[in-house]
Amino acid sequence: MKGSYPYLRDPRSIAEIRKHQWIESEKAGHEIGFGTAAIDWVAKYGKQWEVACAKIDKNVFIENRKFRRFEFESSVALTYENKTITVRTIDISSLGLLCIAKEPLHSETGVTLRWSFNTDNKSGIIFSGKISRAWPRKNNSAEFQLLIKFDQPSQEKIENFHYLLHT
Repeated sequence: MKGSYPYLRDPRSIAEIRKHQWIESEKAGHEIGFGTAAIDWVAKYGKQWEVACAKIDKNVFIENRKFRRFEFESSVALTYENKTITVRTIDISSLGLLCIAKEPLHSETGVTLRWSFNTDNKSGIIFSGKISRAWPRKNNSAEFQLLIKFDQPSQEKIENFHYLLHT
């Protein structure tokens, strides 16, 4: 249920739901449960809460943006175990990168990605993370798709360079 409502990621709305649970339990004469109270509270007060919080904190529901993927076609240098290969990117989000490699790599392999702005390959942005999933492409058995989950500093870097996601 927590993933269903962004309200459940905000401690302020959790406190309001708990108050609602207590009030509704008193009215019913028995404990109604947090899940029931949360569904009822969101239906009755969720939109008003969202509007009120948006005036206070513009980033209350920022997680919706974090999970949005953007097409991102480019070549990126991927380094793992002291070896560097070039991968083609498919899309990117602040959580990670989906790309195509010409050789198989294993899940949980730590990687560093360098996206260069010019041909010298010395400038650009560096991201780090782990391969969370790797599988052969259906239409080309010589290529593999990699889902790379960025580490926390790289996720923050992507958030700070959000304009890159919109190009």
